[in-house]
Amino acid sequence: MILNREADANVCKIDHLSDDIAWDGFVASHAAAHILQTSGWGAFKSRFGWECDRVAVWDTAGAFQAGSLLLLRRLLDVKAAALTMAYAPKGPLVNWDDADQVQRVLAEMARVSRIHGASVLKIEPDLPDTSAHRARLWRHGLRPSAQTIQPRSTILLDISGDDDQILQAMKSKWRYNIRLAGRKEVTVRQGARGDMAEF
Repeated sequence: MILNREADANVCKIDHLSDDIAWDGFVASHAAAHILQTSGWGAFKSRFGWECDRVAVWDTAGAFQAGSLLLLRRLLDVKAAALTMAYAPKGPLVNWDDADQVQRVLAEMARVSRIHGASVLKIEPDLPDTSAHRARLWRHGLRPSAQTIQPRSTILLDISGDDDQILQAMKSKWRYNIRLAGRKEVTVRQGARGDMAEF
């Protein structure tokens, strides 16, 4: 779906972007890039009952500034009520230091969510859980939820070294367990569908 809407002609253009290649290029180039904001993730989730839409903000020169993948799903559908949730996993992709940009994107996300009939917009930006970030989100009218969809913490592990360097960086007990598995002839290999019977 493409619905063009000019925000402030001197500031930005807001659009719903249906071009997967352009969207994924923007996501890959953003400082907070995350696989859960890609078109591929939206396509994957659509196989499990989610709808997908995207909000994008360009500057007047036509360069992407910010945006978000939105996943939408009807959670409750009974005669008396329907509840649809809009969800931005690890999004939106914005410059959190630019309050105007953040407000433009959040307002457009809310508007698009309403178009889809959503009564709830849940975002889970990929930000460290610090008091400064919590205060920033609060200033934008965002409130914490007791329930999260994505894990609260992510661990990034540098695996750029060779096997010996990676092992050396581990705790001694982990090294022991890995070497023990080798002595017991435990192997790890990529399997195929035919291996399921053996498993």
